[in-house]
Amino acid sequence: MAAFPAGTQRAVLRLQAVRQEDAGRYDCEALGEAGVALDSTVLHVGSAPHFPEPLVDTEVKVGESVSLLCHAEGSPLPHVTWSRQDGKPMVGWQGPWGVSSQLEAEASPHCAPGASLDDQGTYICEAQNEFGKIHAEVKLTVTGQAAPEIALASPVVRVLPGQPVSLPCVILAGSPFPARRWLKDGQMVAPGDHYSIRADGSLHVDQASQGDAGTFTCEVTNAVGSHRQDVSLVIHGECRGLVGESLPHYHLDPNGTLLIPSPSPGDAGTYFCTATNAAGFSSREMQLSVSTKPRISVNGSQESDPVTILAVLGQETTLPCEVQGNPPPLVVWSREQQPLPLATTRYSVLPSGSLHLAKPQVTDTGLYTCTATNAAGSASLSYSLHVQGSNTPPGLPVLLGSCTSKSLAARTSLCQGLRVHPPSCGLDMGKCCRGVGAACVPWMGGRSLWHGVFLRVGGIHSFSLSVVPSAQQPGHCQPHSR
Repeated sequence: MAAFPAGTQRAVLRLQAVRQEDAGRYDCEALGEAGVALDSTVLHVGSAPHFPEPLVDTEVKVGESVSLLCHAEGSPLPHVTWSRQDGKPMVGWQGPWGVSSQLEAEASPHCAPGASLDDQGTYICEAQNEFGKIHAEVKLTVTGQAAPEIALASPVVRVLPGQPVSLPCVILAGSPFPARRWLKDGQMVAPGDHYSIRADGSLHVDQASQGDAGTFTCEVTNAVGSHRQDVSLVIHGECRGLVGESLPHYHLDPNGTLLIPSPSPGDAGTYFCTATNAAGFSSREMQLSVSTKPRISVNGSQESDPVTILAVLGQETTLPCEVQGNPPPLVVWSREQQPLPLATTRYSVLPSGSLHLAKPQVTDTGLYTCTATNAAGSASLSYSLHVQGSNTPPGLPVLLGSCTSKSLAARTSLCQGLRVHPPSCGLDMGKCCRGVGAACVPWMGGRSLWHGVFLRVGGIHSFSLSVVPSAQQPGHCQPHSR
């Protein structure tokens, strides 16, 4: 009991650092001349919510029940609620929403009867009363899940008409266990009299027909993901062996070996060997690739002797090297039997294999060789390149080759070298081919008049072309001999 001086009209009881044990009933008694007055009040000591123990992360297997516990204390008792950090709804969970009783507040379980992958995440427990609000997070991990996986199988299954066939689909992994379905050309396969799905998941066909040919897909799916595998069903028709007189190019040995004595590129392809007896059949597929030695042609013809080319100083020139062969040959260029440095701006190899000289110089004159190589062999073609200065009249280009395609190439190359349009150049290749001794065409080189003269120098298909000065008028030939 506390006493106060006489005449005091008001008295206040102050408690410093209030503790829980300060809660209770307090009585106030006033004594005076007139008598005694009593009054009382009850002090409730409250506290903000708090978690006496930290929330523990929980791990559960797929399909098992799980409870998340949130133990909160406070006065008055806190109101406890649950939510997901990602904001997703709490579907499938059972728990005390809006807890008010002491039992539920102190131990507030949040229960999912059967955990799924969708339940995995971070959950928030929030406790609140009139003195404050707190929250804590607990992480729920759902274990035991695995993406589906199908065992590898042959991508192609072959069968004869009327024979049974099974398309395998073996599940190697998947948790929860995947659901399986079959599709044919993208459409669902309905099990029935014709198709049946066996215990191991394989699709079985009792009697295959041409209508069963197509692409079948086995698709397995679970909560983690899906996996699919395609298999092509090939129905072989009736085959007739055409080995013997009808196909003399092929020979079949008694042991079943197919022999091709001189294979050509046309023989390349896929070959099937099928063995059949009363118990069934077996088939094997083989791929034949025919390699051919490289061939280099110039304007459609093959050359063995060096081809002499005239180039004008500073004007781009291309040395053709058109190569054929299987596998595609590797093309390498050399100059005077030394590898040609191609990592420069002066030389470049075109996609066709031809050598391109951007700005030929007089020092580029020499023997250039194109060599093509593959697994079947090699071939080469040489060019004798002459680079002529711009201040020098055309001089002694030599062009060797056949009078058919090569002569035309000579005409084109020479006319381009002299900067004359081919139709105006007028080189009479026909006369050369017929063996006429000379054909005269005038050119103007600076202030001098030059004449081109064809001269036979050897075999039926060989010739040389030289350009000689002449004082005669255009249209007259200057005799020339070597």
